[in-house]
Amino acid sequence: MECENKARIRVWKEVKVRHWMMGGKLRQRFPLKKDLERWMELQTVKALDKFKAKQSKEIPKSTNIFVLGVPRSGTSMVTHVIKQAGAIWKSKSLEGLRMEKKKHKNPKGFWELDRVYRANWRYLHLKGIYGKNYFASPRFSIGVSELKALTKETSDILQTLQKSTPKGRCWVIKNLRMEMSSEIWRDIETNLGCKMALVVAIRSPVEVSDSTWDYWKSILFWKHCMLKILEVGSENGYSIILVSHRHLLTDTQAEVKRLFKGLKELGALGLDGSLVTCVHPTLWRCRFESCNLEDLPNHFPHGVRSLWSGLVSLHRAGPIALTPTNVKEFMGRVDDRHTDGYIEGTQTDL
Repeated sequence: MECENKARIRVWKEVKVRHWMMGGKLRQRFPLKKDLERWMELQTVKALDKFKAKQSKEIPKSTNIFVLGVPRSGTSMVTHVIKQAGAIWKSKSLEGLRMEKKKHKNPKGFWELDRVYRANWRYLHLKGIYGKNYFASPRFSIGVSELKALTKETSDILQTLQKSTPKGRCWVIKNLRMEMSSEIWRDIETNLGCKMALVVAIRSPVEVSDSTWDYWKSILFWKHCMLKILEVGSENGYSIILVSHRHLLTDTQAEVKRLFKGLKELGALGLDGSLVTCVHPTLWRCRFESCNLEDLPNHFPHGVRSLWSGLVSLHRAGPIALTPTNVKEFMGRVDDRHTDGYIEGTQTDL
């Protein structure tokens, strides 16, 4: 760029000198050639200063996005929607940012970065958090060196994705287990110098429990996972946008419009909802039945029914982008994890 500017300046000066030699207004204004040269130098300095000021004008940093949700709630579908709208979610040029390996259960992939998946599961394994004790007290304490290594890995993932994201664009990561591994995903906004937002996929506990693995069939797991996601989001100061799995399938245009309106309010740049052309569940066991699941059966635990009806109400009538304060107030009304006996039950099964 500097060489191009020098060439333009040289050509411009040559043209001005020719015009001066031919007479006219320039000759009348600057009778002496040294006056002309002094004027040209002054004009060049002004032009370069103006160019540098324009170049140094910073494009505002975009808010970036984590997609969370209870397993089987449509997180891959939501991530795919945001990616279609223009968000960066992996890099072809940088090794290591690739989709988790496709499996026979899901030949189209999970829209989850392999390194994110491995870092989260490594953390959970070291803490002894898996299977039926997902929300029970960790079996083990993780060593300082191991925690430091995992934190460095997550930081490197984010830095790599940040470098591959052009200015004026945002990136999106599906981070399915962040509610349990938030310890290795801290201080993101400080380290990257950008804001974060959570997009949380919500789906009826009836559908979720009907399409998950054996040890996730409990509807109480759905409740604890959903509340843990909201808790981690509010504690880290993230704004949250709820996206309905059912509405994405039954009223696609309105739900997509709502999602990107909320992301725009939060400062996510480079997204265009009109580019979203494909919204459908492609994942293993992602069932969809045409029945009304906004009202859960009466035999469901009160805490589950209260949480689900609250989420439906927030999605329908609440602000699109929920602030941490909104979320804390909501949890104060529906959080009964300390009395439902679920965690105590999982600990006795160990």
